[in-house]
Amino acid sequence: NLYSYYDNGKLFIQNNTETIELISREEIKLKGNHNIQNYLAAGLTGYTLGVSTDSIRKSMNEFAGVEHRIEYCGSINGVEFYNDSKATNLDSMMMALRSFDKVVLIAGGQKSELDINAIQDEFRNRVIALITIGEMKDVLRILSDENMIFDVAESFEDALYKSYKLANDKTPVLFSPGFKSFDMFNDYEHRGREFKRCVTKLSNELSRK
Repeated sequence: NLYSYYDNGKLFIQNNTETIELISREEIKLKGNHNIQNYLAAGLTGYTLGVSTDSIRKSMNEFAGVEHRIEYCGSINGVEFYNDSKATNLDSMMMALRSFDKVVLIAGGQKSELDINAIQDEFRNRVIALITIGEMKDVLRILSDENMIFDVAESFEDALYKSYKLANDKTPVLFSPGFKSFDMFNDYEHRGREFKRCVTKLSNELSRK
């Protein structure tokens, strides 16, 4: 039998004769428990194809993720920023939210008839503040409650500034829009690049003060 598994904070491959430790959860750069499954599958595939365990470990340790998918964009005075522009539906947004305990969320995009109410309960457990943009910016108010700060932004610059003021070193800013990008951008990649540009711009502006 050959299989991979996760136990006590570490990833393993089990074959007929031995247990091979691959990497610890702390060494993995990607956010989210769903990525543990991806790492286990990738590790097992590589091992099956004859890739050395040292090479598998090295690749796992160095892989920093895919652009626009919970992509770390840097920090400003301890506040971390993550670009998840590829989240063009509510399922993808919730996957990103589950990668954090609490977040300040920037969300919104092209108008859609998606059932927003379906994510309301879990959404409120993880989002301490919601800053909205795009055609859905007013519609998304339904996700907020008396325990959540809600604000509408007219631009990315506005959204970044407002979210930065509400976040801290334990509560990052996550841009996971949940909707398509075509209300304001050419595609999700254009949107993600613009988010990252605005993070850099905000960082530069604050460093000069």
